[in-house]
Amino acid sequence: MRKKSDIQLKTFKGSHKEMGAQQGRACVDIIKHSHSMLATSPELRAIKPFFLPIGLFLKLAKMKMWGDFAAGIKKDSPCQHARLEGIAEGAGENMKHMIFLQSMEIEMAKTHFIGGACSAAAVAADRSASGEPIIIKNFDYPEFFSPTHLVRMDVPSDGYRILAATNAPLAGSHDSINEHGLSITYNYGYGQDASSNSVPMTMALQDTLEKCKTTAEAIEFLRKCKYNGCALWMICDAQGDLRSVEISKTMVDERKPKEGVIAHTNHYLTERLAKVDVPPSAVYSRTNVPALRGKRCRESSEVRLARLEELLSKQQKFSEEDLIRFFSDHGADGIGSDNTVCRHSDYFCTTLSVILYPASKKFKVLYGHPCEYEYAEFSF
Repeated sequence: MRKKSDIQLKTFKGSHKEMGAQQGRACVDIIKHSHSMLATSPELRAIKPFFLPIGLFLKLAKMKMWGDFAAGIKKDSPCQHARLEGIAEGAGENMKHMIFLQSMEIEMAKTHFIGGACSAAAVAADRSASGEPIIIKNFDYPEFFSPTHLVRMDVPSDGYRILAATNAPLAGSHDSINEHGLSITYNYGYGQDASSNSVPMTMALQDTLEKCKTTAEAIEFLRKCKYNGCALWMICDAQGDLRSVEISKTMVDERKPKEGVIAHTNHYLTERLAKVDVPPSAVYSRTNVPALRGKRCRESSEVRLARLEELLSKQQKFSEEDLIRFFSDHGADGIGSDNTVCRHSDYFCTTLSVILYPASKKFKVLYGHPCEYEYAEFSF
């Protein structure tokens, strides 16, 4: 018997700065707690020079991230920058700290932080028992960050309404659907090409959903916007146009479903982007967190994708219950681990899961493992 998810939807309305101020006030305790979270973060301690006190290291890191990202975000994503100013104002924080929290998304996707986080799959309308396309995704991250989860409804005065799964300090979002049914989930990718841009993928995703109605519009918007980061986006619109979009820092490519079914984890499958991916033989170095050192970087991603493809190949039609069963899967031996779709490990765990219905514009979400909790449902 799964436990009920106790998730409170927060609604923010108005200009981007007004929505940000509302978010900052609603999440002030979590945002204030982010200072102590950073000070004890195993990720930051793994890269901190041993001779620097953590307080001084954080001060220097915030100065660097401010120089690297602040001006670029303001220029290339002005709406989300305004929202971030509002979050800082509402929470009583300074912008250097808020920019640093946004930049962590980019910094954690670099080679020394590779973690292979998240699994996603989607079925087209003709393979869905309900007759409409479905996207499902497990958000895998260190348990350390779980208290920052936030489910929000955005009602911007100059953009489309969005139901989003995000984190309390973020202006952007990572798994969302807009009022037209355009749905996007975001998995980390780890392309090794370089970018001088400053906009994190969560902000790029938020901008896309505020301005686009269809999958084609979203991909075109993404190709033109100036983002920094690597990702695999699962995108589907209300008309059922379903794609897996692979994004490196300099390239965007896409895959269409094969016989109405598609899945991805964290490594690239298109020919162009596979050339800039982390090599299959690469292992985590001594500069990574202790729980990952010595492991092959792509092992979890490859095993999870193979398992999903195996599960999806076994039937013709898929109900929501089938997809939940697949995303609660603990492998052939039934024991959850770092390599199972529902992840249980000393570091990466499934801490949130979403199901998106682009045609009926429904958004389902749970906090924790899908093997343990029920999804809460929200809609426009």
